[in-house]
Amino acid sequence: MMEKLLTFLDMGGYALWVWPAYSLTVASLVGILVLTVRGLKAREREFEILKAQRRGGEAS
Repeated sequence: MMEKLLTFLDMGGYALWVWPAYSLTVASLVGILVLTVRGLKAREREFEILKAQRRGGEAS
């Protein structure tokens, strides 16, 4: 069992290239996700401000 795991982790001798590539990919995707969520929250706050301003303008 342990030998199979080590063989898998070795990636046929290409582990020094495969695992950093996987890590970079995952880090990039997490970064994109974080930036997207932050942008969404900022746009939602902006939208709520615009809605409040519009309601305030209609009451006048």
